[in-house]
Amino acid sequence: MKAPREARTAPTEVTLREMGDGYAPEIRASGCLGLRADDWPTYASDTVGAMSGDVRPASIHDVAAMVRLSAAKRRAGAEALPVFWRPASDADERQSSWFENLLGRDDVVARVVGASEDLRGFAIGTVHRAPPVYDPGGATCTIDDFCVASDGLWPTVGAGLLRAVALAAHGLGAVQTVVVAAVHDAHKTMMLRRAGLSPASTWFTGPIEVEPAPVTVTSIAPVSYVAHAAAMFVTIRRRADRALAQVSDADFLRALDPESNSLALVVKHIAGNLRSRWTDFLTTDGEKPNRRRDREFTLEEGDDRASLMRAWESGWATLHDALRPLSDRDLDRHVTIRGESLSVFEAIERQKEHYTYHVGQIVFLAKHLAGRTWTTLSIPRGQSETYRRGPR
Repeated sequence: MKAPREARTAPTEVTLREMGDGYAPEIRASGCLGLRADDWPTYASDTVGAMSGDVRPASIHDVAAMVRLSAAKRRAGAEALPVFWRPASDADERQSSWFENLLGRDDVVARVVGASEDLRGFAIGTVHRAPPVYDPGGATCTIDDFCVASDGLWPTVGAGLLRAVALAAHGLGAVQTVVVAAVHDAHKTMMLRRAGLSPASTWFTGPIEVEPAPVTVTSIAPVSYVAHAAAMFVTIRRRADRALAQVSDADFLRALDPESNSLALVVKHIAGNLRSRWTDFLTTDGEKPNRRRDREFTLEEGDDRASLMRAWESGWATLHDALRPLSDRDLDRHVTIRGESLSVFEAIERQKEHYTYHVGQIVFLAKHLAGRTWTTLSIPRGQSETYRRGPR
């Protein structure tokens, strides 16, 4: 069914369903899938326009490369949520057959970028009717299999593929698009948001326990990107706390050599960064004029474990105080760090990466210093097969 001419430039609804690390916000926003350049959101501008010229229909010769990109996506998912995203032993073979089937169907739009031997990305959209209890005004295009060769290609290759599939699907009568993106796909999510999409609903996943676990209530309900980011900061901080708890006061202050930072200095630096970045987060530069960063790497008089851990606690509290009033509507607002303008989304991702980097240092140092008394924070050695079969 081909949509009438006037329908092709009318506002439609664009929907994103994220699936992933325990829950999955869907994204629904008003947008246009019109054929004119000015109908597309501003993000699909010069860069995407140039990239769109490289988008072509997928062929049977592209299937092997499409499967390879999908396999990498599954591996990334398994790292984020091992049970939900665990690949089947014959996943590649099954997906190859499935892709070949899709490419022969009239209700499928499949686009790729790059040569078959060096594919940079692909997207497959299936045009179908919405569930009978909904009436979006026409057919729906669901884009589930959607991959690029590296995260840095989402703003160009990914955005170009999204636009190409959406426009082709519109020619088949589709008036809305549903795009699936895992919660851990931060770069993909950023591209989709900049294309005008926003969360609409949520999925939760978890193992079925024979013995019911006690119900706990936390102050963070991960139902949006901001809430998920806050939950991830809790996880990052908890990993550091569990590592620090395993070292003595003496080892806490001990440096392995003159050029190394002790656990105390890493804690001091993170605390200083937290206070500077998250105090008046939306209204002042993240590098506060009263911050003395170089002093964070020097033990000064009064810098004992108790005082540094108080600063650590205060810093994390400042972070959560800053995140608590935010919603996903704030993600496109801008803040500055050392004069550099960043979206709220970019600033949160930047800090998440920074704290993860330093917490990795904390875990490494604490494990070295604790020696044989160390209690692992992840899967114990020799127990990977037990874990692979599922949590007990």
